[in-house]
Amino acid sequence: FMPAMGIATADENGAYTDAASAFYVTRAKGGVGLIITGANQVTAFDPQQTVCTDPTPGFNPEAYIAAGQEMTRQIHDQGAKILVQLAAGLAGDTWPEQSKRCQMMTIAEIRQLVAAFAEAAKIVKAAGFDGIEIETGSLLDGFTLALDNQRRDDYGGELQNRFRIVTEIIS
Repeated sequence: FMPAMGIATADENGAYTDAASAFYVTRAKGGVGLIITGANQVTAFDPQQTVCTDPTPGFNPEAYIAAGQEMTRQIHDQGAKILVQLAAGLAGDTWPEQSKRCQMMTIAEIRQLVAAFAEAAKIVKAAGFDGIEIETGSLLDGFTLALDNQRRDDYGGELQNRFRIVTEIIS
């Protein structure tokens, strides 16, 4: 089992690079039975964003699927499985900025994020990956932690409400 770890993995289309593919395929050849990729951002939230630093299924789905299908085929040929770690973090935000962002998000933005996870999961599946791991990171942690989450709507207050965004993403 190889847990998620950060490596340089994305090209200008938000797809896996040949070097990233070779990295994961080498792990499968070496006997790793289950690989979890480093973080993939569910989407590029900034409409002005022109380059992704992490693989981003929603940035250019066609490029992501093409690169992913080739990589997963090679990994499956070695008898291994590979999961994608999907993350909600927003590029450029520091941990404190992301953990506090939960306070500023509108209900519409929350719904957009939940939908982005669902869309990214569909793209990841089309690319041949075997499943996903949801990386909670500082943004989702900010919702779940009473210290950070001072919302007074359906996403704040009681524990069940603070975890609502996570359960909606899983659903």
